[in-house]
Amino acid sequence: MPLGRIATPLPPDRVVGPDDPASGLLAHGPVAGDLIAVVAADHHVVGTVTTGDVERLLQRDRLRKVPAHTT
Repeated sequence: MPLGRIATPLPPDRVVGPDDPASGLLAHGPVAGDLIAVVAADHHVVGTVTTGDVERLLQRDRLRKVPAHTT
């Protein structure tokens, strides 16, 4: 079976560039499985963004904002 028959079409806002801000994806849910977006450069796929990637990004951001514990 050709992949084109089973592939999930991506809306234009889910194909992003490597320099696009991650904040543009935070409001989006997954397109298929845990896939949120495909990263493309020069008409080539260079990566994907998954729900796990966004969760790790948010966790790192929260950890940076936690004040250092002093004793």
